[in-house]
Amino acid sequence: KAKVLWDMAEKAGIKLCLLNIGGGYPINYTKTSINIDIIERTIHKLIFEKFPEDIEIHIEPGRSVVGDAGVLVSSVIGKAKRYDEDWLYIDVGVFNGLMESLGGIRYSYIVESYKSNDKKWTLAGPSCDSFDVIDKNIPLPEPDIGCLILILSSGAYTVSYASEFNGFSIPKNILI
Repeated sequence: KAKVLWDMAEKAGIKLCLLNIGGGYPINYTKTSINIDIIERTIHKLIFEKFPEDIEIHIEPGRSVVGDAGVLVSSVIGKAKRYDEDWLYIDVGVFNGLMESLGGIRYSYIVESYKSNDKKWTLAGPSCDSFDVIDKNIPLPEPDIGCLILILSSGAYTVSYASEFNGFSIPKNILI
């Protein structure tokens, strides 16, 4: 569609010199493999086939640059059995920066636990809001109350999405 708009501008006598191809470049939240080289080659090929050589190209890689740089450290504040489901409550949730889990992003976790058998958990945040569910049916070893859960690939947008909803503090941001 960018090429259609580019051509329309040129037909109207407007000389464009910059193409911003935006962002949305993925990262590996879970074990699935994303080949960024294939994405880069495809974009490169399309730009150089369809657009003039002398234009300036802007790219907004955001998430693909900083996503894997963040690890959100949480701790277990509760466990419950609801119907036939095991629930695990941690001190951060959807409203403390994990808002994108509502849109389908599934994080990877490292759990401080001395138990080796995984159970399927519903992972929820600390608020009383029914939307504060981070993930469902995730296999994790059973932690004790107070154990740490590291939420990987949480470097993109977590801080900007965080709020003090329901009286819970925004997680501290520590850069190493």
